[in-house]
Amino acid sequence: MRSFLENESLNRVANAPVVRCRARREIRTHAGNVRPSAVGTIISEIDNLGRHLLQVNWGSGICAYVFPDEVEIVPPTVANCFAHDTDGMPSQKN
Repeated sequence: MRSFLENESLNRVANAPVVRCRARREIRTHAGNVRPSAVGTIISEIDNLGRHLLQVNWGSGICAYVFPDEVEIVPPTVANCFAHDTDGMPSQKN
């Protein structure tokens, strides 16, 4: 199966570029709910029992596996506006 993240291995390495994503809809996890438009960091991706999953750290204390169709990749130029974001709203930079 082709990797969801281009030029990335299945497990991130320390010097790999950070890839940010945004929730397309509310995602319910065992650790809590992720709000629509919340921004997170993709940690890794795996194939498990024929399913392709992404591990995402949502920054709000929630780290969960999601399906690729539940998120969209945020371009690096936009991702810089969401530093330390947990609720999908841009943080205020002074």
